[in-house]
Amino acid sequence: MSDISISFPPWMIAWFLMGEATPFITLISISLAAALFFNRGTGRSRRVRWLKWTLAIVGGLWVGGISFWAAGLLDEIKTDIYQARHHYRLEKASLLSGIEIPRGSRVSIDEKGLLYAIETPEGAVVSIDGAPWRGDIRLILTHNRKTTDRGMIRSATLATDAMIQGIPCRAGMPVEFSEYGGELQHCTLTKRTDVPAEIDEGQNGKTTKDVSCAKDQGVWLRTFEHRLLERCVLAETATIGMIRCAGARDVMLSVTVSIRALWHRRNGSARSICQPGPLFIFGKDVSRGSKCP
Repeated sequence: MSDISISFPPWMIAWFLMGEATPFITLISISLAAALFFNRGTGRSRRVRWLKWTLAIVGGLWVGGISFWAAGLLDEIKTDIYQARHHYRLEKASLLSGIEIPRGSRVSIDEKGLLYAIETPEGAVVSIDGAPWRGDIRLILTHNRKTTDRGMIRSATLATDAMIQGIPCRAGMPVEFSEYGGELQHCTLTKRTDVPAEIDEGQNGKTTKDVSCAKDQGVWLRTFEHRLLERCVLAETATIGMIRCAGARDVMLSVTVSIRALWHRRNGSARSICQPGPLFIFGKDVSRGSKCP
């Protein structure tokens, strides 16, 4: 159960209820106005006075209800104006924030008029940070950018295979970068690649060694202090710390502060998480060592 709750002041609740009751209040107001019209000049001054006071009260409620809908309409108009000014389609090729953007692309700019998102039309390509991109391109928010950043993209799809910060990345697949610094965090590899990882060697402490990651598989990198491997599919059987892990698709390596081997079945839902120890994992069978929980 969620602990999140939203509280509204009483006047806002009353205003909302008046807005919801506006059709009913309108009918009552019309009825009272008609009754007042037909009772004029009949000598029934007390009834006329009562009708006037009642109509004044109901009319006030009607004005309150109408103001609720008017405020909503005004807010919608403001939203449409904002969308038109900050999210729009380019009628011709334009240069925004130093990026050449093709005709027909949808762009999003912030309050300062600085670009933070691009959506290219079918077949169009945008060149950013020395690589071609297409589709939905998200840039690092302007207030998080620095001149020392390695790039300005937050996430995008490569139009062609490219070497991104020393990592060969596959076209047509999403690529992600860190919000601060523009460091590569995720892409799909075009070839077998050795990626440095921090390995917990037990009593020998932590060391940094290269781990071979398989081609056509995703690689995830952590970017705190130094860029190191966080997760990938092993290209071949390898000993990681004190764990011997099988290669190919069935074994994935997860590296955070210490090493964990994640083993899962390709055709099933079973998954085991093995902590560092003398454990051998081959394909779908745990041959020796303590079993994973």
